[in-house]
Amino acid sequence: MSGRDQIYVLFIHGLFSNRKVWRHFTRAIKADPDLGDRVIPLYFEYSSPIFKLRLSRAIPTFSTIAKNLDADLRLKIPDGRKVFLVTHSQGGIVAQTFLAQALHNGDARGLDKIAHLLMYACPNAGSRIALGLRRLLLPRHPQEWLHRRMQADVAAIAELEDHCPFPITACGGATDGIAPDADATYPFRNRTTVPGDHKSIVRPRTPDDASFLLFKRLVRQMWSTPAEPTLLAAPVDSALSPQPLPEGSSQVSTAPPWPQRDENLEGRAEEVEAILAEGAKVCVLAGLGGVGKTRVALEVAHRMRAQRDVWWINVTELDTAMQQLALRLNVAKSALVEAQSARNVPDVIWRALDAHNRPWLLVFDNADNAEVLAAGNGRVAEGRGWLRMPDGTNGMVIVTSHDQSTVTWGQWCRVRKIDTLPEDDGIAMLTKIVGQQAAGTREEARLLSRALGGLPLALWCAARHIKASYDTGERLTFGRYRQDLESRLTALPGSGPLDPKLGLELVQKVFKISLDALVGAGMPQAERLLKAFACMSPSMIPYRTGSEARLAHADLFDGHPSPDIDRILARLRDVGLVTLHRVPAAGSESDKITVQALTMHPAVHVVFRNDRDVTARGRAYYGFALRLLEDVLGESDPDQSEDRALWRLVAPHVIQIANTAVSTLAGEQDLIRRALKLVRVTSRYYIAAGLVAPASDFLPGLIGKCSSYGFSPDDREIMDLRHEHGRMMIEVGNPEAAEAEIRELIADRERVLGDNHRDTWASRHKLAKAILVQDGRWREAEELLLGILDAEHALDPQHTDSMVVKHSLARAILAQGNDRVAIAERMCKEILQQWDPDGTSTLDEVLFVRGTLVRTLSARGAYREAREEAERTLARNVEHLDEVHVMGLTFAYIAILLALGEVPMAYEQATSLLARRVRLLGDHHSDTIRTRELRDDIRRLLDGGQSGDQADRAG
Repeated sequence: MSGRDQIYVLFIHGLFSNRKVWRHFTRAIKADPDLGDRVIPLYFEYSSPIFKLRLSRAIPTFSTIAKNLDADLRLKIPDGRKVFLVTHSQGGIVAQTFLAQALHNGDARGLDKIAHLLMYACPNAGSRIALGLRRLLLPRHPQEWLHRRMQADVAAIAELEDHCPFPITACGGATDGIAPDADATYPFRNRTTVPGDHKSIVRPRTPDDASFLLFKRLVRQMWSTPAEPTLLAAPVDSALSPQPLPEGSSQVSTAPPWPQRDENLEGRAEEVEAILAEGAKVCVLAGLGGVGKTRVALEVAHRMRAQRDVWWINVTELDTAMQQLALRLNVAKSALVEAQSARNVPDVIWRALDAHNRPWLLVFDNADNAEVLAAGNGRVAEGRGWLRMPDGTNGMVIVTSHDQSTVTWGQWCRVRKIDTLPEDDGIAMLTKIVGQQAAGTREEARLLSRALGGLPLALWCAARHIKASYDTGERLTFGRYRQDLESRLTALPGSGPLDPKLGLELVQKVFKISLDALVGAGMPQAERLLKAFACMSPSMIPYRTGSEARLAHADLFDGHPSPDIDRILARLRDVGLVTLHRVPAAGSESDKITVQALTMHPAVHVVFRNDRDVTARGRAYYGFALRLLEDVLGESDPDQSEDRALWRLVAPHVIQIANTAVSTLAGEQDLIRRALKLVRVTSRYYIAAGLVAPASDFLPGLIGKCSSYGFSPDDREIMDLRHEHGRMMIEVGNPEAAEAEIRELIADRERVLGDNHRDTWASRHKLAKAILVQDGRWREAEELLLGILDAEHALDPQHTDSMVVKHSLARAILAQGNDRVAIAERMCKEILQQWDPDGTSTLDEVLFVRGTLVRTLSARGAYREAREEAERTLARNVEHLDEVHVMGLTFAYIAILLALGEVPMAYEQATSLLARRVRLLGDHHSDTIRTRELRDDIRRLLDGGQSGDQADRAG
């Protein structure tokens, strides 16, 4: 192989890291048949220790590192050869500094060798979660300080990217809590999000991991792009300055899905040009499902990206995505909370859109149910919801939808129908995917394109299925596939009716052909397995690998062997019916449980969820779906913060199945009992994670209508839900309502279960907690807790419930102050000695106890000891600062800082805590109000005013 066919890749690590972080990447490169002998991996290393071990050795700044990078490029990369820069975390800041210096000086000597810059998880708006602890523990670390000082200013990055002679791609991790994908990708034009957290994003475990596939695609693009002379860009005058983006949810991206542009757009050139030339303020791209509306919109957006800010909203995640857009437009989170209460969030966001100072394009993708865009404000045609006519000349909106009616959209929208492909373009699509003449002649491809109606999604699925058949030895042809298709189209329908407005009948038949072929290839369970997944929520669906033995269900599979899920899903992926993902279940380093996940196109989901067989055999399908979730969860605990990532995936499916079961399967008591059991632990997850709004949405409905599905308020399953609802009322700051509800529950449990049943004592404990958080009732709570503790000890002194009750008792004693503080301190230490002797537990209740211990130490004046305990615990939980009990500990920590005279640090911590509580609990929660009052008191103290007694207020 000629050296000219090879390419250099220079990897740059992040903060407190080294070249070893890339070992998974380089291993994947060597194992890849396309890259192994064509990619030469190199590494740029720089000193980034946590501390200086020698006083004579300094930790280099970004400026120094950037100069070293310039020298490294000239030394390691031969003249006339290209290099691909790949960075992780802070390494992206290093590369941006190098680029900014070269452009500022008008010196492209180091830039002419660079073909592409790919940045994984670069904290452009700061490493959000760890920022406070880094400031506290590493106040003089030059890279940490510059990390904050050189947070990439949005305008500076945009200017830097405009002058850059090579493309830049920013990639974020979907579950990254250190540099959330919203911060890691914005405002770069080429941006994408892949599954993974801050570490796993650069640790591909298989060649199919999305982060590695992105790298591979960009490398292949470099091979296919002819070299061009480097143009010296004009110097960049503006420097990077600190202006971090507002915090917000990182679970939904508003970036266009640029990777979907991999393949050429067949037969759409005239339509794209017409849309660009027409320039309608609101353009609705409408047509049959799978016709390529999204792909056309993406091409238009790509053409406009240099002149406009482009935001992409997937309507399946509409509310969350629009709130993410609001944060991008610098709408204050408090304003969003107020707007939610006033039910006028669309008004707030559209005012920000119309005031935006740059031309912009907003795309609403997959708006197949058009009225969702009305946001409950009449009809979408009235323009008072999410979809409106932009004011002025800056704004433009594109909508993709199945609905072609001008009545739906209104006369102010330009509805442009996207037709199916002409036969020649259908031929090009088929032969491009399958291979020229691999599956038949051009005329046979023409006939198949005609039989499929020129529908791009149908063409794509058929071509992928034909191509995959060569791997199994089936060797389907265009002609054979067309015969099967026409036979299917003329057969009696074997599935339930679909809404004709969705236009999915033909797509359903194409999908069915692929499934029938899998059945014929020895996978008789494939169709029903896909339908079982379709019973769940449209969000990402987790599943366990190698779990077929545990998932056997004779009712669903009619005596066929239990399904080989991994093999079947791999084939479903091959024919395009599902997309598979790898999802960490308990953090990137955990091997506790191996969880993969899949997503289904919304059309596929609707088709199979409305299938006649699912309707007729709901018990079998929903029972199997429920077993899938039970198997995924295993022994995971919603109270363990390390298991929250898994519960976040599972929760929407539990609620979906439970609501379906109680609404349509009222006679299936066993199935409903299992669903309600999962609902209870799911509500525990929502409460423990501070997501009280979702719990308050579904619990009252299930409890209130229990008689409609054959249960009564006295049934144990419903009493369990009532117990969790009472707990939720305490967490939302309404202890009086919680007390009334729990007293009623206790009376029912005493009558049904008896006075000495563990569940009865558990509800009495919740009653004591409701009383405890009400001022002045601490002695009453103490007396009740003493009785509960005696009963728990009699049942099992080592049981977790005994420890929890003992902790509540310690809190009640601490609240009474004076000489009783020492008693509370001793009780907390006893609990921790028994429960967490090595100090490593992340269990919520353990963190809660440590927070109480900190308060007892502070109450008796041992501020330095209290500070050490608080900082030690916070440092161990740096990735869980949004957890309820970690926030409580932070509140106590602020009081200690005030007592020690650390007023500026206390103000910084109070400001950060207030932002988290507003985001998680809302603006009017009692904890939010207390934190805001404390923050304001500290600010007055810093301004020289009277502080009152801040430490007492914090305590």
